[in-house]
Amino acid sequence: MGDFALQKPKENGVVSGVLVKRNFNCHIISPRELGKYSDLTVSTINQRTSIQYDGSWQLLHYLLSSMYGNVEVVLPEGSESKCMRVFDSISVMHEPPVVVLEWMASPTSDMYADAIMKVILKASDLNSTSDLALPAVAVTSIDKMHFKECLIELLQEMFGEDSIPKIFKGERLYVTVNDVKAFIDLGSMNVSCESEKLQRIVQTAVSKLHDSLCPVTSSLK
Repeated sequence: MGDFALQKPKENGVVSGVLVKRNFNCHIISPRELGKYSDLTVSTINQRTSIQYDGSWQLLHYLLSSMYGNVEVVLPEGSESKCMRVFDSISVMHEPPVVVLEWMASPTSDMYADAIMKVILKASDLNSTSDLALPAVAVTSIDKMHFKECLIELLQEMFGEDSIPKIFKGERLYVTVNDVKAFIDLGSMNVSCESEKLQRIVQTAVSKLHDSLCPVTSSLK
């Protein structure tokens, strides 16, 4: 129904939407069209919580950066409070004597907010330690050579040792399965293949391996 009806179904194609049952009929509708084809509406909830914190801003920034990778420091308009952006979705504002978290509610963002709260509570405990010296915050990034080695090992375990060429150059690698090749661009992490099924399998393997090896914040971008 709606935009989904304009596209011709494909074999093994994936359809993602909201299943609505009405008058014993079931329809799959795009979330942005719920109000048009049903009595349901989609709304967003902005959540805000405050946590008692009397520690330093530098300590909090160091712990969040060490735990979750690069943390963006932003300056809110019309406010003198300090603010950080974590996971590209959670705003952490220092308004002594509290730290305020703001985010758009979703299962993933709620989980991230819980993780950040634990770091804030840990920072409060560490603040009581006298003469605490903080090292410089390191900018974390994925080791490309290590990723290549792990990817080759993963693909060999999935499709056999002969599926991967012994030598390859540049940022392009391919895996051969039943005489069908899937090409992997190590720069963009995109997979191209004539077989849609093989393309999805290899793309999933590449994406999940990349997400497991790179910093949390980088994997969200």
